[in-house]
Amino acid sequence: MGDVSRFTGRRFIRLDIRPSAVQIQQAQILFAKSAGGAARVLAQDLNRVAEQVRTAIRRRLQAISNVKTTEVTGRITIKKATEKALMVVIRIRYAKLPADAFKGTRATKKGGVRVPVMKNRPPVLIPSGFAGRD
Repeated sequence: MGDVSRFTGRRFIRLDIRPSAVQIQQAQILFAKSAGGAARVLAQDLNRVAEQVRTAIRRRLQAISNVKTTEVTGRITIKKATEKALMVVIRIRYAKLPADAFKGTRATKKGGVRVPVMKNRPPVLIPSGFAGRD
């Protein structure tokens, strides 16, 4: 697969995944007799690759940080490929996370919050923070 990764603005990272012209020609030769043709097979494969990329991103983030799964998965969106548009767009939105988005967040006795952001580092103390959502 030919892929282009680029930074587009302040709020998200966008990954475009599309097959090259050579790959399209090879697929047309291989899947000429299949139901739906090569375009359908390529679209299904691109969508499968996009799901695998989302899973890989989520697993890598969770390997190094204490972010909850729902926070990571909810910020990755996929625009799926179709037979007419053989391209997948993966967007990763980023923004500040609340303190309770991290596993192991604890309130301190003197007020404030201890947030274990990274797995291999000690928790960050936020003296004026609180663990809760509005």
